[in-house]
Amino acid sequence: MSRIRSVLTATAAGAALSLAALGGPSVASAGNPYSFVCHGYAVSTPMYAGGPGVGPIFAYLPATHTFYGHQTVYVNGVFWSLGHTSWSHPNDYWVRTGDLIC
Repeated sequence: MSRIRSVLTATAAGAALSLAALGGPSVASAGNPYSFVCHGYAVSTPMYAGGPGVGPIFAYLPATHTFYGHQTVYVNGVFWSLGHTSWSHPNDYWVRTGDLIC
């Protein structure tokens, strides 16, 4: 678990710089290859279209569904991951990283 946190912390630092360069978080076209693969952990995890925790909510990621992540950021004490599912592709959405099993 500590290895995952180390990777997320390192990824968050780089992602934060990338977001700053882009002018902030938003819905993006899904790129390949993806950086990490996770699965939904909560019964239904909101997938935000406007940024980390910023609506509108596009859909809810069901438990066990695959999430293909591109980056993770740390915003106001919460880790958020940007990515897509097979059914939300070609767009990426933000989910709480803590609601994923990676």
